[in-house]
Amino acid sequence: MQLSRSNKQIVIVLLPIIAVFALLLFIFNISSQPPKESKIIENFYAHRDAFEQLRNMLLADKETNLVADWGIQKVGSLTSQMPPDGGFSESRYHDYLALLREIGARAADHRWEKPEEFRFLVWRSGFAGESRHIAISWLEGEPTNSVRSLDEFYRTDKPRSPVYRHIDGNWYIWADW
Repeated sequence: MQLSRSNKQIVIVLLPIIAVFALLLFIFNISSQPPKESKIIENFYAHRDAFEQLRNMLLADKETNLVADWGIQKVGSLTSQMPPDGGFSESRYHDYLALLREIGARAADHRWEKPEEFRFLVWRSGFAGESRHIAISWLEGEPTNSVRSLDEFYRTDKPRSPVYRHIDGNWYIWADW
């Protein structure tokens, strides 16, 4: 079977488009897989001092809820601001960003309600109602919704409620999918 000249041109145009689309699907599928529990714990222990330092910084910055590369969010605010707006120094902000890069996190979050919690977002995937997150968390008290293994948790039926997996002391992995 021979293709006409116009059909050949269509095939020549469509093949690269299909290849790019297939590559994007492959990449998206890989990035939508959460990191292994063992890798998260290994990273925590390798950078524990930085996690502790970030927690202490958030504790000292009493007006701050969240710090990320897109800005800071103050207590009671629904929007983020880029320093120096909002009374947060640029140097302090850059100290936060350097520590976030060191631990491989996208954001640091201080939850002031009781029990007090600090979360460091290490992975996210999805969009809107289908978002999934994993964070390293420091909790003031022991959570009631804990699991022995994230692998076991991932095999449970959906919809799921957020859970914690103990690491050490007051440190946990938090997963919300």
